[in-house]
Amino acid sequence: MKTEIALPDLISSPNSDVFLEIDNEEKYYLIDAKELCEIKKYGHALISIWDASVHNLRRRIEAYSVELFTSAIKNEPGRKHYKKDGDTLADRWDEIDDALVITGAKTIGLLDSKAAKALEMINWMRNHATPAHDTNNPVGFNDVVAMALMLEDNLFRIPLPEPGHSIKAIIDPIKTDSLTEDALLQVGEQIKTSTQTEIRMLFSFMLDLIIKGEEPAWGNVNRLFPAVWAKAPDILRSTAGNKYNSLSLIPAQSLDSQTKDAKQRLLEVLINVKGIKYVPDATRAQLYGHAANLLAKAKKTSYGWQEEVRAAKTLDQLGPFVPSLAFVRVYQEILSVWCGNYWGRSPSYIFLQSFIDVLQTDRIRALAELFKTNERVREELYQERPKRFAISLLESLKNKLIINSHKNEIDDIISNIKAL
Repeated sequence: MKTEIALPDLISSPNSDVFLEIDNEEKYYLIDAKELCEIKKYGHALISIWDASVHNLRRRIEAYSVELFTSAIKNEPGRKHYKKDGDTLADRWDEIDDALVITGAKTIGLLDSKAAKALEMINWMRNHATPAHDTNNPVGFNDVVAMALMLEDNLFRIPLPEPGHSIKAIIDPIKTDSLTEDALLQVGEQIKTSTQTEIRMLFSFMLDLIIKGEEPAWGNVNRLFPAVWAKAPDILRSTAGNKYNSLSLIPAQSLDSQTKDAKQRLLEVLINVKGIKYVPDATRAQLYGHAANLLAKAKKTSYGWQEEVRAAKTLDQLGPFVPSLAFVRVYQEILSVWCGNYWGRSPSYIFLQSFIDVLQTDRIRALAELFKTNERVREELYQERPKRFAISLLESLKNKLIINSHKNEIDDIISNIKAL
């Protein structure tokens, strides 16, 4: 004997106390879905469940953070203009596609995967299997029950986010207030306890504010971004590097002052968090090439040791993340300054130490080869002091090698230098 399936509580009794997060508008849609099921209008009932779900998600997003939502969907196709001055919920959301409400809510963590899949299925059925469309496989009673059960447990029974304890409490003051030192510390502590979903949203939100550069938001973000960066995974950090890359690819004649400023702000932020390594190689090579040019210019300046130190500090700010295509260009200038000249060397080598420390076997061998083949590196090596500094460096690098044949290569290069 076939057991009769009952309508889920979500449809049969939306006024129940277990659904505290359902407002009157959503109750209207759900009661309508029940009445439509009673007259076997299951396709129409499914549309009413969809309307109730979208309405509920809109309220959740407003309670959580519209700013994060709009940031999450900014690259999605479709209508996505939120009218913040609208008098009613319907007015405010009139120019945002329902499908984007689902996408954005899932992205910012307000909708779990099961509920999102259920809504994606409802969206497909309302576009292909409801009475408005010719179909040999229309929506049935069991379809309505299945979708309602999924949404009952994974959406409508879930409490709305509490504004005082949500990410909204972090975002609002960042955008609107010039935060004091104490307030910055407090927000920084909140960031440290944020979930990975919240970190993804904060990262995207702050990246947008960096590009816009509007005060007081920019000043706040400049101080707080390192806290978000510290918790961000590499894939998220790469979005900042890729954004700088995209700004760098804009032809100079097409760059307006606003874009130039945005590019400069983003570069400063990446330098501050030691994030230059996340910039794609070609653009990163340009940054290191420019810094190497400053070092070369300083080396050629008479009595230019102070200039060398300044240039070395500039290179040091980028961090030792030199891409392969800029290796020779950068390291020839590092070695030239490192070894100095007849009178000695400037303190600049202190700021270049990290570029030596990061070298592994292949690059140690490549660097050593520069002492043998690169004219820029060899310019001063016939002088006693530069020769001594060069040999000392090569000896220290040889100690990091394991394979004897590699050590022998270094010995041969040292003999070559001694013979100059």
